[in-house]
Amino acid sequence: MNNILVSPLLVEIKEYGEIRDCIDIQWANFFNACALSPIIAQTNTPIHFYENLCKINGLLLIGGGNLSCISKNDSCARIRDTKEEKLIQMALLNDIPVLGVCRGLQFIAHYFGMSLTRCKEHVKTIHPLKINKNKYFQSLCDKEILTNSYHEYCIKETNNEFSTVAYVKHNHVIEAIEHKEKKIAGIMWHPERNDVFSSYDIELFKNFFNVKIRYKI
Repeated sequence: MNNILVSPLLVEIKEYGEIRDCIDIQWANFFNACALSPIIAQTNTPIHFYENLCKINGLLLIGGGNLSCISKNDSCARIRDTKEEKLIQMALLNDIPVLGVCRGLQFIAHYFGMSLTRCKEHVKTIHPLKINKNKYFQSLCDKEILTNSYHEYCIKETNNEFSTVAYVKHNHVIEAIEHKEKKIAGIMWHPERNDVFSSYDIELFKNFFNVKIRYKI
């Protein structure tokens, strides 16, 4: 199984005075379906620790919460953004593929200078997406798919470094992007939140993180 570094969300438990690294247990089931072995990038672990690990096949920035540029008084968002900036820098230096999910895409966009804007009718809904030709999302190429949506903020346009992979049919809000030169991409839907994991999401993750083996749950 391929190792991927996973950046969790942060949750503050005020009654205990704790800040916890958290990840939905559904991710474990999805990783199994994709033949991926997660290594959790704990917040207070120095980044160089992960550089010295055995081979890392990718970095995954999962969803949950807003960026600190949106929730300016959210200390957990600031801490997480600082860590994920360092993780992306490490990935760039070591040619490690980076994939963002929901907030993860938003952070990638923000890191590379794109703007976020509030969007309507994107929380707890399902909508059809149109898929453009692309490099890293071959399982979706030239298709129309239905995906879930749980986000309040989006990017309306990419910069010169990125191309649009997927967009909502009726309003052209961008739902997936990829870097034109580096192996960096993001999706706004949550593959782990489907009751039955979609075959195209599994193939997307396996292709992106270069999984060669076949694995059944």
